[in-house]
Amino acid sequence: MEDEAGALKTQLIGSQQKVIDLQGELLGSKTDQLTAFQTTVKTSVEDSIKTGICSVQSAVQTELRSSWRDVVAKSSSKVAVRLLQQS
Repeated sequence: MEDEAGALKTQLIGSQQKVIDLQGELLGSKTDQLTAFQTTVKTSVEDSIKTGICSVQSAVQTELRSSWRDVVAKSSSKVAVRLLQQS
């Protein structure tokens, strides 16, 4: 009876060790998944920010060009009026 109890205890310990080993593998797998997810999110956020910055930059450049054209046109008109007045 003691031999059977000892054998059962040994089997139980072996089974518990397998469970511990499998839990360790699962934890490692989950860690890898989390790392991959973090990388994906980081890349996605960086890409979104870059796209947003480029959009804003383009809009600002367009507005500046338009404003600059208006300034040049108004200045040219003023210069032309002055030249005509001096003539």
